[in-house]
Amino acid sequence: AAMVGVMEIDANSFVETFVASKTPRPTPADFQSEIERLNVIMESVPILSFDEELFGLVSIDTTAAKHDLFAKAKTLRDALLNQLVSDLKKQTVSVHDRYREIQRKLNIKPTDEFQLQELKDFVESSKVEVESLKAEVEQIHSSYSMLDDYHFLAPDEEVCDAWRCMEWPVTLVEDYESAEDTIELDKNRMLDALTKEKEGFEALMESLEKQALEFRQYGGNENVQKYYDEATTLSDQIRNAKEQGELFNKRDEMLGFP
Repeated sequence: AAMVGVMEIDANSFVETFVASKTPRPTPADFQSEIERLNVIMESVPILSFDEELFGLVSIDTTAAKHDLFAKAKTLRDALLNQLVSDLKKQTVSVHDRYREIQRKLNIKPTDEFQLQELKDFVESSKVEVESLKAEVEQIHSSYSMLDDYHFLAPDEEVCDAWRCMEWPVTLVEDYESAEDTIELDKNRMLDALTKEKEGFEALMESLEKQALEFRQYGGNENVQKYYDEATTLSDQIRNAKEQGELFNKRDEMLGFP
């Protein structure tokens, strides 16, 4: 029955139907299972029957039917193998792209404490992603090796590109070391800059406190507009100072202060 079903399959839409039957996409295991099923049918055809079968007084030549069944199973099997190779090529390109993106982000030079923290967080999170990519590359190579079981050759350049994926973890060692050096050097540089800014901020706060005390001594109805203008200016300065103080606290936090 399985063999009859093979003859009824539309070869033109077979791969599309197979891909659509899996959500979101067929896994390598899905491909291997269906490819193996079709391969078993191919291998069974030669022993399925004699080239001539006797039915009563009638001798039936099965050679053409066996040839058609073998050819159809092989066509379907090879179509899946071609689709798998195409998917592996796209997956390999995607792996290279994701590794390059990790490398790019590791080499970003922070311009402030917040970007420095982002780099520090990325160094840690990307190590998990690298492990995931390494496992994905192993799966790609396993799928390419599976092709040998069916004497099916993928293009050399695509296989070589998959091998190049295995070089990335070693390549990234230098990028990780550079990123960690950047984090340490920039942290010290930013600490020095923040200390100087705080000194200036403390001087500003003393000046604002002095102005506030002087403002409280104002009295009388004369120069009301002057008092109003000075009060507005002082209020704006105090609000800005408060915002600057909150920003200092956040920057302290980014640099590891309690």
